Amino acid sequence: MARQWRLRVDRYTNEQFGLEKIIADPAGKQWQPAITLVDRRFTQDAMRQSLQLRNRDQTKNWIALFAAASFQIARKSEVTLQFSAPEDTRLWIDGKPTPFAKRQKIELNAGRHDLVLQLNPRTLPEFIRAQCDQVVFLAD
Repeated sequence: MARQWRLRVDRYTNEQFGLEKIIADPAGKQWQPAITLVDRRFTQDAMRQSLQLRNRDQTKNWIALFAAASFQIARKSEVTLQFSAPEDTRLWIDGKPTPFAKRQKIELNAGRHDLVLQLNPRTLPEFIRAQCDQVVFLAD
């Protein structure tokens, strides 16, 4: 399961540059690191704390909240990713839009991969979680 996430807020001012710019660099300076609980749940409180939010009003000019995690796979294979996230979540794997499903199989090459979830900031879930038994989630 993902232990470390990186967060980034998309504001109206960022929209002009397109989502591709945000998704392309999930390890960039504008992403804030965040850690999950021991049970690997990344809670709404942890999201707010990582982004230093004091109240809901601070999310009014947000378009989205992005959460990124990295993982590694030893050899090319089909893996089953499982997510605890709302149905309206959007997903990118290695910068490519991927249809979101709570449980999905995907063919991946060996090496490092990044997944990015786009969450609605007005209805942040109580928690998110990503897991896959065939990969090793990275903490970097």
